[in-house]
Amino acid sequence: MIQIYYGDGKGKTSAAVGAGIRALGSGMCVIFIQFMKNGSSSEVDVLKGLDGADVFDCGDTIKFSWEMSEADRQRAVNCHEGLLDLAEMAVSSGMAQMIVLDELVNAVRLGLIDRKRVLDFLDGFPKDAELILTGREPDEELLDRADYASEIRKVKHPYDNGVHARKGIEY
Repeated sequence: MIQIYYGDGKGKTSAAVGAGIRALGSGMCVIFIQFMKNGSSSEVDVLKGLDGADVFDCGDTIKFSWEMSEADRQRAVNCHEGLLDLAEMAVSSGMAQMIVLDELVNAVRLGLIDRKRVLDFLDGFPKDAELILTGREPDEELLDRADYASEIRKVKHPYDNGVHARKGIEY
């Protein structure tokens, strides 16, 4: 099935990591792929150390979208397309029972990955595996393809008062 954790609230990636840990605990193999991120979040570090989990990201090539030059955007597109290649290979080989595409929703919304290719990937996703997407604002076509959609809404956040992300709490 396809799950989407979305919204402007804190906890989308954490929910996806939690689902991944649950899957690992039941003997499933998990591939966790981060779009729009450099792999530096503490929760993903835990996954990297667990048997049955593989984690992939774009490393230092990713910047915040509002800081990207045209060259940075192209590097992000190239990396994201490669990450989707990896997800497609994992699906076709059956090497993972759960695939998490963290922040894919944002990459689609910002035009940093081919939208049609993502929709085709979702349409062809096998029914005997689990796919989790995260991000802020999925469009209707993404939501229509989901079996689960959970909105995580911000009511209050320290960032609104100038408090930056804290290691171990927000990253």
